[in-house]
Amino acid sequence: MKLFESSEESYAIRLKNEDQSAFRELYNIYGKRLYNFAYRFLKNKEQSEEIVQESFLSLWLNRNKLKEEYPIGPYLFTIGRRLTLNSLRQAATSKESLEKLWGSITYLHNEAEEQILFNDLQEFAATAFNNLPKQQQLVFRLRPGGRPIL
Repeated sequence: MKLFESSEESYAIRLKNEDQSAFRELYNIYGKRLYNFAYRFLKNKEQSEEIVQESFLSLWLNRNKLKEEYPIGPYLFTIGRRLTLNSLRQAATSKESLEKLWGSITYLHNEAEEQILFNDLQEFAATAFNNLPKQQQLVFRLRPGGRPIL
């Protein structure tokens, strides 16, 4: 039982025989459609073109595994769908990683900045304290209970 027209079958046979004109014909038939499919999800021209290239490269590299009774179009779109999903997954992971990195940098930056400000504040307080008369220094040093403040 044949699942498709004989022209599709001949493409599989021609590809197995390393017929580059069959490959070009398939590219002319499916290239733009595969690009549009990838672009709908990725919204990026370069990534979509890369998906098309990688899909056709995979078709060519795996041409000996093609079965003549199955159409090539769905095979190409399966490859394209897998590559598109991998690209989306990678972009999502990269975005999450970047956000985590920025979050940790901001947190570390704030902690370092706060330490610098605290040290500056302590230095300013010590300078101001040392400029006070001795009696006022004594008052500021002692809290109720006799413990020094600074």
